Amino acid sequence: MKRFLVTQLARLGDIVQAIPLLQGLKKVYPDCWVEVLVNKKFSEICTLMPWIDEVVTIDFPRVGQLLVGDTASLEKAYGYLKTFYSQLKARAFTRVFNITPHYLGVFSAMLSRNNQLDDQESSEWQVYFKSVTMQWNTLSFHMSDLYICIAGLEPSNEQVRLVIDKKSKQWADEFLRAYGLQGDEIIIAFHPGASTPHKQWPRDYFIRLGKKLLETQRIMIMLLGTEDASDLCHHFGNRCINATGKTTVAQLAALLQRTHVFVTNDTGPMHIAAACGTFVISIHMGKENCFTTGPRTLRGFTVQPALPCHPCQYPEHCTAQTCKKNIEPDLIYELILRSLNPHQYSNSTMLSMDKAVVYHAGHDPMGFWDFYPLTHKKLTIDDLMHRLLRYVWKHTLDYSCTTQNSTNIQAYVQKLGITLEHFYKKNDSLKIHCCELDRALQELSALCGQGMNVCKDIIRYAPSALRFHKCLQRLAEECEKIDNALATWKERMPILRPLINTFFTHKEESTGDDIEQLAQEAYRCYEQLHTRCGMLRALAKEYQRQSMQEVTKAALQTAFA
Repeated sequence: MKRFLVTQLARLGDIVQAIPLLQGLKKVYPDCWVEVLVNKKFSEICTLMPWIDEVVTIDFPRVGQLLVGDTASLEKAYGYLKTFYSQLKARAFTRVFNITPHYLGVFSAMLSRNNQLDDQESSEWQVYFKSVTMQWNTLSFHMSDLYICIAGLEPSNEQVRLVIDKKSKQWADEFLRAYGLQGDEIIIAFHPGASTPHKQWPRDYFIRLGKKLLETQRIMIMLLGTEDASDLCHHFGNRCINATGKTTVAQLAALLQRTHVFVTNDTGPMHIAAACGTFVISIHMGKENCFTTGPRTLRGFTVQPALPCHPCQYPEHCTAQTCKKNIEPDLIYELILRSLNPHQYSNSTMLSMDKAVVYHAGHDPMGFWDFYPLTHKKLTIDDLMHRLLRYVWKHTLDYSCTTQNSTNIQAYVQKLGITLEHFYKKNDSLKIHCCELDRALQELSALCGQGMNVCKDIIRYAPSALRFHKCLQRLAEECEKIDNALATWKERMPILRPLINTFFTHKEESTGDDIEQLAQEAYRCYEQLHTRCGMLRALAKEYQRQSMQEVTKAALQTAFA
């Protein structure tokens, strides 16, 4: 029997986003045993996931006390961790999947594995994962899909659903009855909190939204989250249900199942609500981006500021907070009405997209999770690159950089073009940006070619290193110059950062014992980047070609009409 360990030591929402991975493992390996390693603080959510056979928890507060507490002892801390990971390692897992977005997960996964290197440890997807954790705005996939790819699984359209126990459902019924609810009332829930300030929509906006709803609609407002949010209750009078700080995770899920619309920041409860089938209106500000961490549900809207600086890499340094101000209460109010009365609206019913963009979820031509604008917006080079890069990563990380033939690329671009045409408006400047991208990719490819040639020379001279040490030193300096030239493109054309960051992350992962081995690994890094640049260039040129065909066809139809 195959035994798998999934290491997710991040927060509540990250664990919920692992459900498609867990579902996929059980579907591909029906008789497998799946264990998850999680932070003890967030372990309760795992009881709602029937795909998990055993939950292993690590007590970080205890480790912290052993390291820096009043009775700190390095020896005790080391002893605790050594015993913990020795017992974990003794379970002899077939595979260990690290999906923790920081190096603590890498550390844990290494200590949990058998000594024998498994193919997952050297996975190209793990290198990509490490790269994007340094700059989340370079991620081309939804996190749940990235987890699936790390495990070597295919994307699935299967809906994510938590399984809530009968006791928690009964508790929710009794809790709501205590507020006089009989079961047919419309409940709009608010979650004003979040783990960091930059993720929190202004409280004043929640108050304005709630008051407008109470004035115009026959609804009840329910407040969820920590007790810090309870002060909002007095703004809503006796039509407010205060559940802040009063629920377990299972009870929270049960209340969310009874909720008609959930208005929330990008938080763990947002993902729980999506997995309960609740209609979710999520607000993403600062560095939060619906394309990577939005709710995985077809029942909802996601809202983001229409700003060129979003998503922000360093929101804690921003004093303007424009992204918060741009998402106004009136917009969220309109979206709530749409969710309650969908037959009265259609996507063609215009919403103002000047300050914020509203998205709804769907799938891309490869089956990956995606978000599309509710009303047509101009297609930008970033919108296009986001989807083209998914194809590049999928076909170079999965298949060891085997070149895709033109027929496959044409078929993908054709499907992508049809999808984008349905949701986006044409942008005349896109052609210029595509030409600039083509020139940049040509230059990157040329630099990669130079790097490959330098590595070949190093490999040739390495066996006689003492004799050719000056020559090898000169070649190493040439290699450094090439890398510096590649690095400049991160600022010259930011949309290329995902490719370049992954190149450098992969290069830093080199483990060769001598000059020759290091040169061989560096050659492979240049070769991979060269392949990816070529594939991305082919995709962009094919998109331009098909777009021009459509323009010509439309012009001829107009001329002969």
